[in-house]
Amino acid sequence: MQIKLTKNNISIQAAVYFSLIAYVIGIFGDSYYGLIKNVPFISSLYIGIFYISSYTRNGIFFAPIYILLGMIVSVPKFHCRKQVCKYGFILSLLFMLLEGWITYCLNIQKHNSMYFFLLPVMYFLFQLLLHAKVSRKAPTWIRDSSMMVYIIHPAVIIIVRRIAKVIGLTKILVENSFFQYISVCFLSWTFVFFIQIFFKRRGRNVSKR
Repeated sequence: MQIKLTKNNISIQAAVYFSLIAYVIGIFGDSYYGLIKNVPFISSLYIGIFYISSYTRNGIFFAPIYILLGMIVSVPKFHCRKQVCKYGFILSLLFMLLEGWITYCLNIQKHNSMYFFLLPVMYFLFQLLLHAKVSRKAPTWIRDSSMMVYIIHPAVIIIVRRIAKVIGLTKILVENSFFQYISVCFLSWTFVFFIQIFFKRRGRNVSKR
């Protein structure tokens, strides 16, 4: 598989194989863990992985395939028409929700971050975002804020868990995924709001000097 990503026409065949294999390994340590946790030798490998990292949703098993996906989407010849992206996204999203529901009902999930259908969901979503028309006059704080939220949200998750433990709301703010998501989003955007205000005022003070 050859993809022209730079002037040197770099081959990423090895990256494709590594990313896919790593993602499949990660999936069976995540949403499909119940299928392999009692299998001899394989379960021992995952015990070793979990000794180093609590989850397989990390920079080794989870991240590479999506970095690669972003690189692939940047190549025009891999783009799909907007209608194909739209229906592809809706269909793959429905299948992913079904996949999540089935693995949940079968009680085989260790965590719920990695699914097979998440890959096509993100592939079509990336392209839909490329088709979106964004005004050049759009404020830069939107882009900056989204990046800040992405960077600080892991720390906010820890903060939410600590707060929940102190006030005795672990079942609601930690064990309940929906309320945890809402609380993390709210606190993340709150922090970013104040960070933006801080830098804005600091910029004004510097310009006055």
